[in-house]
Amino acid sequence: MLRDSRPTCANHHLIWFPGHIPRHAFILWLATRCRLNTRDRTWFLGEAERQHCMLCLSSLESHDHLFFQCPYSLEVWSKINREAGLAWPNILWKDLLHWASLQLSGQQASHDYIAKIILATTVYYIWLERNNRMFNQVHKSTTSLVVEIHQLIRLHLASAKLSHPLPPETKVRWNISNGNPFST
Repeated sequence: MLRDSRPTCANHHLIWFPGHIPRHAFILWLATRCRLNTRDRTWFLGEAERQHCMLCLSSLESHDHLFFQCPYSLEVWSKINREAGLAWPNILWKDLLHWASLQLSGQQASHDYIAKIILATTVYYIWLERNNRMFNQVHKSTTSLVVEIHQLIRLHLASAKLSHPLPPETKVRWNISNGNPFST
């Protein structure tokens, strides 16, 4: 009664779904709203120096560039997609969010769940890598970053309490045994 009722965002189910990782969901939520402090946004705040992308050191850093047009990010997405057996289209950020909100509507429970976890985790780790380069001068190779992303997703899938069990081929793809989720 005290606050205005607003229409639900069309892509809320991409971010806030049962089993999401809160830290990753929050960064994805900020990214969907284009509210992460990328260099194109801080330029308007008066920080005109160094607007280049921290990952490729060439283009203007924006949400579109950082997550899906930067050569570093493209390589991360390519490797993650190959390991997960997914195909994300290489389109602008807003278009990708619209595409994903239509495609990942929950019809294929485990496939859509994994795709949403991959989206949130990869966006989170790309943003983390960007910030580590900017503030800590720590750089990781794409291979190293993909290994971290893959391990976190694998452990999350192995320990998640899902309403539908993971199909056997998914368990094989992610190297998940029926026993201890922490075994390799």
